[in-house]
Amino acid sequence: MKNISGIKKILFLAFSLFPVFLLPVNAQQEKKKSRVEILNADILKIDRVNHLKKLRGKVRLKHENILLTCDSAWVFDNTNVVEAFSNVTMNQGDTLFLSGDYIRYDGDTQKAKVVGNVDLRDKKSDLKTDELEFDMENNVGYYLTGGVITSETNRIESREGFYHSKTKDYYYKGDVRVVTKDYTISSDTLRYNPDEDVTYFYGPTEIISDSLYISCERGWYDLKNDISKFSLHAFMQTKEHSVRGDTLFYDKQQGFGTATGHVEMLDTTQKVILYGNHADYWENPERSVITDSALFVQYSPDGDSLYLHADTLRSFLDSAGYRTLSAYFGVRIYSKDMQGTCDSLSYSFADSVIRMFTEPVIWSGESQMTAKTIYLYTRGRSVDYFEMKQDAMIISEFDSTHFNQIKGKNMTGYFRDNHLYRIDVNGNGQSIYYPDDQGEIIGYNKVDCSNIVIWVSENKIQRIVLLKQPSGTLDPPPATFSEDQKLKGFIWLDNKRPRSPEEVF
Repeated sequence: MKNISGIKKILFLAFSLFPVFLLPVNAQQEKKKSRVEILNADILKIDRVNHLKKLRGKVRLKHENILLTCDSAWVFDNTNVVEAFSNVTMNQGDTLFLSGDYIRYDGDTQKAKVVGNVDLRDKKSDLKTDELEFDMENNVGYYLTGGVITSETNRIESREGFYHSKTKDYYYKGDVRVVTKDYTISSDTLRYNPDEDVTYFYGPTEIISDSLYISCERGWYDLKNDISKFSLHAFMQTKEHSVRGDTLFYDKQQGFGTATGHVEMLDTTQKVILYGNHADYWENPERSVITDSALFVQYSPDGDSLYLHADTLRSFLDSAGYRTLSAYFGVRIYSKDMQGTCDSLSYSFADSVIRMFTEPVIWSGESQMTAKTIYLYTRGRSVDYFEMKQDAMIISEFDSTHFNQIKGKNMTGYFRDNHLYRIDVNGNGQSIYYPDDQGEIIGYNKVDCSNIVIWVSENKIQRIVLLKQPSGTLDPPPATFSEDQKLKGFIWLDNKRPRSPEEVF
C-alpha cells in the first residue's frame, strides 16, 4: 500500500491539465452577444434573400476576443452564426488555439462545433479528436468520437469526455487510458471533482507500475487527503505481497488500511496466505489483524499445506525485523500428517517455531498428544520435531474400549519425511500397553519407567523401549474395561480432531 501515494500526482495532472476540454450538459440561458465582424476576405458575396455573406480566400473573422481564420466561410446575419471551411483556426487570446476542417460557430452562445482533424491546444496540453462541441465562453466541451490528450508528462485516451457544470464533475468515459512515466491507468470511466479533489473509478479499472498493480470495479481517491478506497473485486499487488477483498481502504497520512469481505493476503516470500472477512493494517510499527473466519495457510508445492484457523490472527515485526504470527481463541490446525487444537498460538518466522498454549492437542496418525504447552519446530514447510512440556501424554486407540497410553513429564517427537517415527519420554514415564497378535489383544502391560523411547511406523506404535529402572507387570488381557486402565489425566478428544482443511472451521 505504500506505493499508492504516487497515484495522487498522476490523477492530479490527468484532470487538472485538461478542464478546458469538457462540456456543460445543462443548457444555459440565451443572452445576446456582439456581432461577428469580417476583417478580411479576398472575395465577398452577399445573399440578401438568405441574409448570408459568402467569403473566400484568406478569411479573417473576429468576435469579441476570438479570432477565426479559414479558406472560406458563410456568415448568417440573422442568426449571428458562422460556418467556416478548410484550414479553420480559432484563437482565444494567447491562451487557446482550436483548429479543424470545419467549424460552426454561434456568436450569440459562443458555442462551436468542430469536425475533422480537430486540434485543441492551450499552454499546458493538446487534445486531438474527430469531432468536438466547445463552449468558448465557459471553456468547456465534450467529444464523443474518441480523443487523445497529451502534455509534457501524461497521455490520456478515451472515447468520450464530458463536464457537468452543476456538479463540477469531469468525466472520461470508454476505454480510458492514462499513461505517465510511472503509471498506466486503464478504466471504463473516471470522474474528477476539483472542489472535492476526489477522483472516482467506475467499471473495471487497472493501475499498473513497475512495482504496483491495482484492479477494481469501483473506487475513489482523495488527492487532497491521500485517502483511497477500491471496491468490487479489489486487488493490490507488489513484488512480494498481494491483498484482495470486496473493499480496500487506505489512509496514507495515518499509515492505516482496512480490507473487508473475502479478504486474501498473500506473502510470496514466506509462502503464506491469510484469509478472513476483515483485516486492519498499520504501517508504523508494521502490524496487521485479521478476523471473521480468519485462516492462515502455509502452502507447499507438494500440496501438503498447513491450515490454521482462529477467531483472531495478528501479524507483527519484532525488534529484529522478523515477523511473528499470533492466533487467539479456538485455534485449529490441519495438515496431511498432523492436526491440532489449542486456545492460543504464536508462530515466529525467526526460528520457525509454532508455540501452542492452553489445552493444546496434536494428532498424528493414530496418536493423540497432549501437554501443558507444545512447541512445533518446522524446517522448510514441514515439522522437524516437537516438544511437549509438562504432563505430556500420548494416547492411541486400539479399539473402542482399549487405549495404548504413554505419559511423562516432557516428550520430544521426531519427524522424517513428514512422518512421526520416534518419541522420547523424559522423566516420570508411565505406560499402559496392549500387546496384540494380528489385531487380537493378548495381554495387558502397565509399566513405570523414568525414560521411554517409542518407535512409530506407518502412523502406528511399533515398539516401546523402557530405559532407567523399568518396573511393571504383564497380565492377561482384562475381561472388562475399568478406570484403572486409564493413566491420570486420560481424555480422548478424537471428536475435536480436524480431518480436512474445511474442518478447521
